[in-house]
Amino acid sequence: MINFIIRTCLMMYRPWLFILLFLNVWWKPIHSQQLPQFTFYQDYHAVLNPAVIHHEYFLYDQNAKAGLAYRQQWTRLKGAPSTALAHGHWITRNDGNAHLITGGYLMQDRLGSTRHTSLYGQLGTVFSRDPYYSGVAGALSIGMNYLGIDMDDIRAADITEIPLDDLQSQWYPDIGIGIFAQKQLNNDDNIYGGISIPQFFSFQGYLNVGNREYRGVRRIPHYYATMGYIKYTSETSYLEPSVWVRYVETTGLHVDGMIRAQLSEEFWLGVGFSTEKTFHFQAGLSLGENINALNNYRFGYAFNQSFSELSSVLGMTHELFMSVAFSTR
Repeated sequence: MINFIIRTCLMMYRPWLFILLFLNVWWKPIHSQQLPQFTFYQDYHAVLNPAVIHHEYFLYDQNAKAGLAYRQQWTRLKGAPSTALAHGHWITRNDGNAHLITGGYLMQDRLGSTRHTSLYGQLGTVFSRDPYYSGVAGALSIGMNYLGIDMDDIRAADITEIPLDDLQSQWYPDIGIGIFAQKQLNNDDNIYGGISIPQFFSFQGYLNVGNREYRGVRRIPHYYATMGYIKYTSETSYLEPSVWVRYVETTGLHVDGMIRAQLSEEFWLGVGFSTEKTFHFQAGLSLGENINALNNYRFGYAFNQSFSELSSVLGMTHELFMSVAFSTR
């Protein structure tokens, strides 16, 4: 069963296989995609790229945003990966041609008895007279990552020579970089795009067992590119085709495509597909001026259905999010 889980996790490119790795391949380093995937990547785009000019800015002229999200993957598999996320993003507005980007996020990935917690701050600059109309931005994300093991869940009766009680978790640093640009066209449509490199510096994770130190998962750079086009069909509705391209040296190129339709001021739907043979569906609710509120509130639900050979074993993936955007001017 352990071998099956490892093969499955590697095939689906999920992170942090320390315990499974520990029990099967005796702490040899592993290289694979380690960062989580998202369906609502447009709604917490700043987590993927610290230089993002977030959607609510050029859609609603609201320069600050905060949100929560939760993703449960592979519902039929016990101990399957789950991701919880809290994030915030703020772009200052002034009378000059450079505007400060600040923000950050707290994210936890869990897989079985392992947990990976990330805490990042973001800092950058938008070069523009007014980012609502157009802008080019660059930013850094700087943070710490925690690799942990829930020892109460570990059973190793058949491996008595391993002192599991001596396993120690660890914090280690990380840096990411990104650039982003958006522009309002003459017909009032918006076009945007960016590239980013999370885990820009490659750090080696370690765990200590007694007096010995073992190498674990090596965090390797991921290369992201995102772009999209917002075509307004009325004052309160639009179509948004978008794409998220990911490249990791050890797993190759992966592409997620999505088209989202804001059907009215309140409701939106989206469908998409990825090169990993996964269908995406999302739907949500927007509340703002339609309820006489100064802020813009968004709530969304998404599911992913895989069409790979393991789909009947793994099950579906579900994702929830909520966010609030507001103006500080």
